[in-house]
Amino acid sequence: LAVRLGVEAAQYSLSPEQLQGIRLPNSEGVMMAGARLVYDDAPWLSTSIEGACFVHKDLGNEIAAALGLKSVRSLLLNGKLNLRDLACPRPAEIRSRLGLRSEGRGS
Repeated sequence: LAVRLGVEAAQYSLSPEQLQGIRLPNSEGVMMAGARLVYDDAPWLSTSIEGACFVHKDLGNEIAAALGLKSVRSLLLNGKLNLRDLACPRPAEIRSRLGLRSEGRGS
């Protein structure tokens, strides 16, 4: 029901003040102020994000954006979210995932 109400509310241009009054479900289904929620437009980074409270996946990124929620990308670009240290794969692992030959064997 809360997701459906969010979809209906997305049809209107809401000011930040109005968004404060809207409660939407977070990723665990707990209702929160919409202004505190973030939608995940960079799922390959979301596991490395600290301090973000994601909107419920059933709301969808398009609806979340229409409601004026902030995106992971915008918060990262503006320095409002921090990435944990990302493990950089070793060159051999990258080559393997790309289906390339190992160095030294005719690559």
